Amino acid sequence: MAQAVSFSSLGGMAPSLGVGLVQAWGLVYLAALLVFNDAQTDFQRIERTEGRFGNAGRPKQETTKQVNGPELIDGHIPQESKAGPGDRQGEFAWQPYPLSPFIERLDWVLDLFCNFRGAGWNWRISVLPPPPKWLQEQLHRNSGDVPKHSYRIRAGQVVTYPDRRSLLVANAKTFIKGYLIIDALKTVMMHDPYFWGVLSRSPPSYFPFSLLAKPWMVHMYRLLTSMIAIAYAINTIFCLAPLVFVGLFGSYIGARSEPWIYPETWGSFTNVLDKGLAGWWSSWWHQTFRFAFEQPSLWICKHLGLDRRSMPAKAIQLLTAFGLSGFLHACGTYTAAGPTHPISNSFVFFMLQALGIFLEVVLSSILRQTGIQNHMPQKICQAILVDLSSLQTILAFASPWCKALFASLSRPSLNQQKWRRADEINILKLLIDIA
Repeated sequence: MAQAVSFSSLGGMAPSLGVGLVQAWGLVYLAALLVFNDAQTDFQRIERTEGRFGNAGRPKQETTKQVNGPELIDGHIPQESKAGPGDRQGEFAWQPYPLSPFIERLDWVLDLFCNFRGAGWNWRISVLPPPPKWLQEQLHRNSGDVPKHSYRIRAGQVVTYPDRRSLLVANAKTFIKGYLIIDALKTVMMHDPYFWGVLSRSPPSYFPFSLLAKPWMVHMYRLLTSMIAIAYAINTIFCLAPLVFVGLFGSYIGARSEPWIYPETWGSFTNVLDKGLAGWWSSWWHQTFRFAFEQPSLWICKHLGLDRRSMPAKAIQLLTAFGLSGFLHACGTYTAAGPTHPISNSFVFFMLQALGIFLEVVLSSILRQTGIQNHMPQKICQAILVDLSSLQTILAFASPWCKALFASLSRPSLNQQKWRRADEINILKLLIDIA
């Protein structure tokens, strides 16, 4: 992984960023699954009971009958069943790691590796809503070996869809809207030298005079444009998953095409107004990497005997999660074309988010003790704090993207080492080697 990140780069903006992101994400995610957890014994998924349902090595006892279905052994289907994923018609049950046959085990492992948020698994992240009530009843009725899981409903969980039609219609609308907005933003941004990576150039002449006269307004414009472009790009890409796996391959992949497997990517923005910067990163922004980022800190707190809600534990969780996020995005920035600075841009940006959330928690605790919060409009104050922190940090995250775009359009050599600052290269290589 260290060699791939150190010596790999591609000409286009998205591929050059992606090569580093993918390498780093593979390391972080596999560590969460295999180092800080035992995937074979800790994880189970929701699957239909009709078909190959791994029961190798289990004693044949505690048999029960399922209405209009095959005989269950300890809550699982015998190996003799020959149905594939698209042919399973039975009720749902928890499926542990199948010892045999190989094709069933391969299906289980691929589902685990590709399901970053844990939808349909017992390790589902807390921001996702639990399965529907009828499904919970089937799991309780049909599963002999019930894994550790939670059906708790929390404030701030994302929206899920009751049927396939509503899921497909909503994501089709998201894709069309995202395509049009990204196209419009691209048309506007391509005339601003900043978004070509020429950060020192003045704004274009079509800017209103009032914007040109006040640098902070230009700063705000570029901030909002960058944030909207990044958010819609992510959302437009992620909405393709339900459109493809439910709309095109729904009849072939069985339970993986159920609508409750594909909840919304983004939460409600009211989470930001209620919780500030913490709500921004824990509930509103996409939570694709959350499971992998939080597992190391949970393991550390457990082995140190810390209460997860204590202040030291929260500090460890914040530093670990945002440190891993900074490492992930810094690797993407490092492989990007252009004069990017992975440490001072991407890594520092995410570490500043951790510092901002910690200070926000401490300040809120102090204000609660004084009673000032009872006389202040909380949502407005949270919005102001989030906006101020974003103004100071978000462009550090966006500028490498702009530089990568400029470099890719300029068609530079794939060897971009001469563009990077030596001290930051050595620091990032050290982090990669340690990982």
